[in-house]
Amino acid sequence: GKGAAGPATQVQNILPLPFGMVPAGREQGVADTIARDVDKQGLRTGVYGARYLLEILSDYGHANIAYRVATRTDEPSWGWWIENGHSTMFETWSLNSRSRDHHYFASIADWMRQRLAGLRPGAPGYKVVLVKPAIPDGLASAETAMETVHGRAFSGWQVASRSKLTLTVDVPPNTTGEIWVPTRFGGIAAPSGAQAVRSERDYAVYRTGPGRFIFNTGGTP
Repeated sequence: GKGAAGPATQVQNILPLPFGMVPAGREQGVADTIARDVDKQGLRTGVYGARYLLEILSDYGHANIAYRVATRTDEPSWGWWIENGHSTMFETWSLNSRSRDHHYFASIADWMRQRLAGLRPGAPGYKVVLVKPAIPDGLASAETAMETVHGRAFSGWQVASRSKLTLTVDVPPNTTGEIWVPTRFGGIAAPSGAQAVRSERDYAVYRTGPGRFIFNTGGTP
């Protein structure tokens, strides 16, 4: 008999991206395909795809869709559990899940810290504190902190009513900071001690030593 390939599911496109299986130069196209499918169909993947989905959307310019998926309350979604009176992670999206206190879908917490607030290790053990927030429209602020082996690292941002962004970063002693400041809010007023090192898509990248650094964009401090 003849084999027939059906349409790609979300997980078929999601998993190749974080594991480097997408042909070089095609990564953005795959991410855009995932985003279109999620925008059209909603969340249609299980635990293995969900582990990377929000990160991929945030990393490839689809922060608005990532935020929409993270906050939706229809089935299936994290909010569906909350909407039905539950405050723990289930093993499956179904309300009839066998285990109702499971770690499987807790990757959303990593996304909140590492993509939404933007704080993640830029080198093992946070020897480099990497801050790269993927800021969606409609959210006024986010912040997070991590007690690293070197001390407390912090990232927090606020978007003012006139679309001005303030990004505050704490870099602990004996580490360096790599701060990715979104450029879509306008001109960047960088603090003393922050050295501009390069431009990336949608970001200006700065290097810092230890200390507190406050970046203002869209106006003067």
